[in-house]
Amino acid sequence: MSTGTTRDLAIAPDVSAGDMSARDWFLRDSKWDDVRWTFAPTNLLEEEQRARILWDFRFPSGRRFTDPEYDSLRETCKRLIASVRARSLSTGLPQRART
Repeated sequence: MSTGTTRDLAIAPDVSAGDMSARDWFLRDSKWDDVRWTFAPTNLLEEEQRARILWDFRFPSGRRFTDPEYDSLRETCKRLIASVRARSLSTGLPQRART
């Protein structure tokens, strides 16, 4: 059954093979180094309520997660999210944006 619309689905790069050339393939209107990520929707429900992450949150100490001292941790978090979006750690299947 056709709805008359065509959607281009993002195809995950082979993250396990080290293909990070398209490491922000799962983002929409965002890039890897942006402070706010907006995830590309994986179904019609997510079109209206897109999943987002704000990396510039403040800690109780007043420091921000975007401060240089957290660069390594922030990069690791981003890579983990990219890996899970491409391939679940438990099932091996790609995960939805809200996972």
